[in-house]
Amino acid sequence: MGIEDLRDYRRLCDKQRDFEARKEALFERATSVTQQLSFATAKSGERDKLSRYVADLDELDKALTEAVIAAERKRQEIERAIDRLHGPERDVLELRYIQGLSWRQIAKRLHFSEKHPYYLHKAALKKLSWY
Repeated sequence: MGIEDLRDYRRLCDKQRDFEARKEALFERATSVTQQLSFATAKSGERDKLSRYVADLDELDKALTEAVIAAERKRQEIERAIDRLHGPERDVLELRYIQGLSWRQIAKRLHFSEKHPYYLHKAALKKLSWY
């Protein structure tokens, strides 16, 4: 496992959030079309639009499930590695990669200068032979 694994995990989490947002937007559109649809007066185009939204929702749901499973596996692998560390080095890696905080947020949470988490990060990666 290396630094790219940590970055991959963050990308997987970002991808998961993107899928969730897209799924929510599609669901809202499908709900809107459904509310407008009256079976007595429904136009074929509206039904087709709803069918496309439902199919898109199904695809996004499958993609989201895959992203969640991949992220969970990667998270468990990263947590096992991080558990080998102690103290602030462990905290920095956990806050950065598991909780997804920015460097500034990490510094504030741990009461460090803004640059100190970078140094701890580098030291932690060296200890884990990831750098």
